[in-house]
Amino acid sequence: MICWNIWKARNSIIFEQYRLSTAHIIHHIIYDFGTFTPRKFKYKNCHLNSLHPVINHINSGTFDGAQQGGRCGGGGTINLFDGRIYHFKVGLGAGTNTRVELLSLWSLLWLARSFECEEIQILGDSLAIINWINDVAHIRNSTLSHWHQRIIHLRDSFNKIIIQHLYRDHNYIADILSKEGLLLEEGNLLVKEVSNDTGNWVLHNIYYT
Repeated sequence: MICWNIWKARNSIIFEQYRLSTAHIIHHIIYDFGTFTPRKFKYKNCHLNSLHPVINHINSGTFDGAQQGGRCGGGGTINLFDGRIYHFKVGLGAGTNTRVELLSLWSLLWLARSFECEEIQILGDSLAIINWINDVAHIRNSTLSHWHQRIIHLRDSFNKIIIQHLYRDHNYIADILSKEGLLLEEGNLLVKEVSNDTGNWVLHNIYYT
């Protein structure tokens, strides 16, 4: 647990130019130690007692959404098993907080499939969205039900998927990227490999209809 948090802090300095204080690192270690307990989540072909909030042997991703001044943006990360790390940010037009979180999650799953991921762990700080996708709660907003169904369809295309809640202070990279997404035109999805010093943002055009 200690080594993992130190490794995350190191990556934040190298790839994000963001330095955590010693107090913050200690806080994260204590917090993670206290939250490594089995929870309810969507899973297939895996055992409950082998799963924790962080799993190092499969691909993982985070997502977040932002809404400011009538504009919406999404962002997140994808960490692949082979060591590649990608960041993404996307312009999501206008809408509600719930819509932007759903579209950010859909963008993450879409990217994961484009990388041919067959198994992935998803972490996000919107508990309502996590519960919907894990079939723990029912979505009652009819205007978003089609996006919910599209995400369920993508979810079920993975051989193994774990979807868990992550507290906001542990999701700061996705939060920063989602705010950068506010500056993008709707449907513009930018992806960058941050594990490669020469990585550049690559534009994808996606229509969120």
